[in-house]
Order: sequence, then structure tokens, then C-alpha cells
Amino acid sequence: MTAPGKCTITRSPHFRPLCKNPDGASVYVGKVGEQCNFVDWPIFTGFIDDGEFYFFGKDSVVSVPEDAYTKSAPSKFEKIPYDSFIQCKVNPHPRSDPKKSKANHLI
Repeated sequence: MTAPGKCTITRSPHFRPLCKNPDGASVYVGKVGEQCNFVDWPIFTGFIDDGEFYFFGKDSVVSVPEDAYTKSAPSKFEKIPYDSFIQCKVNPHPRSDPKKSKANHLI
């Protein structure tokens, strides 16, 4: 049983860590149970597209080639700021002029 406010994480016995190479410029997926220099990025979620892993962190998206996993080969990664990764052609929430806004009349 876990105390309130505490979490228990169970891992697959096949868990493979994402490791940084000593050069700090490349990563690889380690072997099951390997102790390595784990990446220190807070990863919230991600997806795979066209041979790249995209990991969403606090301040940026990290792109890692799929070879880091499929070949366990050291692969260069790239940290991409959100404003460079997500680009909108129009502002979905334009600031409105408060004098012209009908919402002000509802208050």
C-alpha cells in the first residue's frame, strides 16, 4: 500500500534507459538494467514521426533519431524551442479591443 501523496512506479522488466554519451552531444538507448548517464530532461510526453522521436519537455522539444532505439547507436539530439517547433499562421486567440468586445457588456 502507498501512503497518500506518494507514488510507486513499476517498470517493465524490459525497461531500457535513454542514456547520454560522455560527449554530452549524443544519446543512445541502453541495455536492460544498464546503469548509465541518464538524460536529465524532464519529459512530459512525446511522439514518433518520420524516423524521429519528439520528447516534449518544460521549455523545449527534444528530437532524437529513431536509430538511437532501433540500432542502440549513439545519435545526435537537438533541443528545439517551442516557438520554433510549433508555428501558427494565425493567432488562434487574438487580443481583442476591450472597447469593442461584447463580452464586457455581460459583466
